Amino acid sequence: MKSLRLMLSVVLILLTTAAFAQSDAQKSFEKLKTLSGSWQGTGMEGKPVQVSFRVTSNGSAIMSEIQGPEDMVTMFHLDGDRLLMTHYCATGNQPRIVGRMSRTAKQSHSIFSTSLTSTALSPATCSSWW
Repeated sequence: MKSLRLMLSVVLILLTTAAFAQSDAQKSFEKLKTLSGSWQGTGMEGKPVQVSFRVTSNGSAIMSEIQGPEDMVTMFHLDGDRLLMTHYCATGNQPRIVGRMSRTAKQSHSIFSTSLTSTALSPATCSSWW
């Protein structure tokens, strides 16, 4: 009977740990949340650009707004175990992009690769964002 209790306790602990383990997408999303605030820099054409990040919708989405020569918005959110990004480009397209975890010897970081798109993408379709 004691071994059965011990085994059930171990199984319960393992299930609880698995339930609270974060996926790579969740970890990346939480890391993106730390960018909340306003950031200033220089765009590709040498003009000043301001980017702001804001956590919204009770923590389920992150809005990034780019203010510069062209104003644009990017929304980040989780879809199950995927980190999705929808970029509302000044050129009028809305590429939807899936984040993927990239691991190097020194660090892990998210990269975004075009996976789902509303229009064909090329560097010319949203040049200030690329």
